[in-house]
Amino acid sequence: MKKRIKKTALFMIFFGCTLTALSLYYAYTGNITNNLKDNLGIILGLVFGLVFLVFGVLWFTKHRPQYHQDVELKRYGKKIHARFMRSENMNHTIDGHDGVIFFLKEEQGERVFQTKPVFSEYSIKWLEEHLFDVYIDSNNGDNYYIDLEKHFGEPKPHK
Repeated sequence: MKKRIKKTALFMIFFGCTLTALSLYYAYTGNITNNLKDNLGIILGLVFGLVFLVFGVLWFTKHRPQYHQDVELKRYGKKIHARFMRSENMNHTIDGHDGVIFFLKEEQGERVFQTKPVFSEYSIKWLEEHLFDVYIDSNNGDNYYIDLEKHFGEPKPHK
């Protein structure tokens, strides 16, 4: 799993567990009264702790399958090389970079592969000079992974 996703999800789970445990400890030690204002801290601690816990677990489980699919394709898939064919701009911008989808053509074949959006600086000449690794699932040819991190690196956190 990408480190920043995993770290954020694990932090949310840890923070949610800690906040919930502290709130339950104060409730268990008898600090509960009949006045709502006195119990507001315990109630808010429980609510926010459970919210962080649930969202952390959901975040972790949502991103886990895609990571495993990419790793599995890199490990067991058939590796081929593809060359840059053309690019297509998107309407999204992150950190001043327009999103671009690359279309890559199999080096010794006719298949065309499409990348996920890339928000990075590049030159067309540089793209044309490099080969991209494509890992194809041997059971399902429509399932593939293009190794862009090899050339563009891990995505940086947004500012």
